[in-house]
Amino acid sequence: MFPDTIETDRLRLERLTRDRVDPRTLYEAASDRSPTVDEETEYLPWSPLATLRDAEDRIAAFERQWAERERAEWAIRPREGEDGAGEFAGTAGLICRWDEDLALPAIWLRKPFWGRRYSGSGPTRS
Repeated sequence: MFPDTIETDRLRLERLTRDRVDPRTLYEAASDRSPTVDEETEYLPWSPLATLRDAEDRIAAFERQWAERERAEWAIRPREGEDGAGEFAGTAGLICRWDEDLALPAIWLRKPFWGRRYSGSGPTRS
């Protein structure tokens, strides 16, 4: 139902699975070990990961939710030619509420990747 990969001119989104994102990578980026995690998650409905097991469980939950068509979650990586090409930059998800005919975006971007206009159209001209 959901594509395994999505590519834009500047980003590649890959289905978030244990095969594509090592739990340790997620843990290092989304735990208190990351000096910017509090700022990155200030307005998000989740707290930083406490343990490596939490990262493993989160990825397993993403895999289960994908299979059950409840949520699609992708790892965000800059493409070749972008600063940090191939690095784990964050996640993008789609939470499906089928009974409400509703889909909610879920985006978390690591601070080193902020300010690159990945999500905005940039300034308008008059």
